[in-house]
Amino acid sequence: MANEKSSNEFGRGLRTVTLTNVQWNKLYIYLLTTTNPDGSAEYLNAAGNAKYLRELERDLSEIAQKIR
Repeated sequence: MANEKSSNEFGRGLRTVTLTNVQWNKLYIYLLTTTNPDGSAEYLNAAGNAKYLRELERDLSEIAQKIR
């Protein structure tokens, strides 16, 4: 399975991560708004959404702690 290979490349293997609904929604929105269809990064309207993105960065740090 592609996900297993990709995950194992980082030496951690697959595992379950529990996120709250709010954390999942923020992660999902972040992924949708910061990537192009080809997967490359693009921060759309970042200047107008600077406050939101700073708050999102804080929340994503909490999510990252759960994933680690």
